[in-house]
This record gives sequence, structure tokens and C-alpha cells, in this order.
Amino acid sequence: MVTRMPKITRCTATQCAYNKDEHCHALGITVGDGECPLCDTAYPSAMKGGADNVEGSVGACRATDC
Repeated sequence: MVTRMPKITRCTATQCAYNKDEHCHALGITVGDGECPLCDTAYPSAMKGGADNVEGSVGACRATDC
């Protein structure tokens, strides 16, 4: 059985280096565990990075109800 992690269809973290036009270009992100889980992978930067041909997905989730 192959488990597929959920794709990120829209990213509102516009200041994140992996966000280009509200699309995530990090191969996988980690969702943090807090009262309101957020992307721990978000890296604030005006410079954009990541892979243009990648549609980001959740790689790990530390929340109890992900």
C-alpha cells in the first residue's frame, strides 16, 4: 500500500521563499503542532526558491489531528 501525502493546492504564506503566485514549490513541508498548526517549513524571504516543477505536499505533520 502506497500512502500519498496531501498536495498543497494553495499557499497564502506569500512572504515564504517557497511561495510563488500562491503555489508551494517546496518538495514537502512540515506542519507544526500548536494550537493552530502552521507550516514549520515556511521561510520568510523576498528571494524565491524551491523547484518550479514541484507541486508541494505535506511531508510530515506533528499535529494530533492533521
